[in-house]
Amino acid sequence: KKIRKIPVKSKYISHLKIEKRNEDMFAGIRREFETANYGNLYYDKYRKVYYRMAYPEINLDNNKSVNYMRLTCLGRIKFSIIIMDEHFNIIGETLFPEYQYCPTVLFVHKDGLYICNNHPMEAGFDENVLSFSCFELVKK
Repeated sequence: KKIRKIPVKSKYISHLKIEKRNEDMFAGIRREFETANYGNLYYDKYRKVYYRMAYPEINLDNNKSVNYMRLTCLGRIKFSIIIMDEHFNIIGETLFPEYQYCPTVLFVHKDGLYICNNHPMEAGFDENVLSFSCFELVKK
């Protein structure tokens, strides 16, 4: 079978850093959380598109009160979704507002893409609530 490389770059990530990992555990988790990277790829069979998660670089300004482990599991502060057609051509990208959605808690449904809207850094966060917002794919 033929294997090919397809560039699918976020317009919100200028470059990716690869650094040595010789720090303590807290510093390592923080660095992983702040460094730009790409996440999962999801296929939407209803609209025949792919969604690629992208996480731009952020700076937490030495905020020691942030629970990095929780954020790593539930979602980063800033993310975008790259939308691709069936042939992996980029057809759009959306940057989401900070502290509002959990990009690791989502699912594809016939109605649209559902993303959890109960972010752990949001003032009204309730760990006993699992709620979602539905996003529809529209042409501009």
